[in-house]
Amino acid sequence: MARADNYWKSRGAFLFSSPEAWDFYRKGVLTTALCSSFSPLLCDMRSDDWVSDTEVPVIIVSSACMSAGKQARVVRYLKQGGRVLLLPVLPSFDDDFKPCTILSDFLDAPVLVASKKEFVRITIDNIVNIYNNGEVFFTTRLPSDAEVLGVDEISQSPLAWMLKTDGGGSLLFLGFRWIHAKREHEQMLRALMKRLGTKQRVSCSNSSVWTSLRTKDSKSVLFLMNLLSSPMETDVSCRPGFKNSMVDLGRHRLDAMTVKAIEIT
Repeated sequence: MARADNYWKSRGAFLFSSPEAWDFYRKGVLTTALCSSFSPLLCDMRSDDWVSDTEVPVIIVSSACMSAGKQARVVRYLKQGGRVLLLPVLPSFDDDFKPCTILSDFLDAPVLVASKKEFVRITIDNIVNIYNNGEVFFTTRLPSDAEVLGVDEISQSPLAWMLKTDGGGSLLFLGFRWIHAKREHEQMLRALMKRLGTKQRVSCSNSSVWTSLRTKDSKSVLFLMNLLSSPMETDVSCRPGFKNSMVDLGRHRLDAMTVKAIEIT
């Protein structure tokens, strides 16, 4: 996706292009995850090393194109009980722009359309009137047994749904792309990840301070990152893997463009 703008200059007849997906990944999903005090890791979908790790949900930002090998790995992951948040569209072509519906067929072939409405009032999992500064994709044909989690309040058209898959997996689809701007974006992502069984391990009172919790054996390090040009203060607590409850780490002040590491043993 990072290289896609070199050869894919416009969307054409596709619902969503790879350059658009790359921008959405950076400015939307990843930024919102960091502002929500998650500690995201990157995985290479060309490799098999992530497929067997079903402990942590996988967020997949997809364009209309995804290679057959990547689609097959997502299906294998779901069949092993994995949990996926897929957004904002389902792939239906491979990297050569040839029809490829391995993942869509596994999900009972839902049908998506781009919203043509000038105004859409988005409610997702009880988070109401979510700021829409991007684009919405409605599902006009839902998979059988899908649970609707998000709609346009005006038309009641579904844009988010959850499905239990063969093998005990869970797929949550969100037909919405955004640029991170409002607290509702953080609330929405937290709610969806909670639906997928994610337990919040870090609580940070200032969403402008990003966090990253890393644990090995009986030692954890929580990194507090202020990447902005003004000093920041925040109250923070976390729950490392070897603790059953949150640890209050108190209030911290970070100078502009600094990182603080807190060791927890």
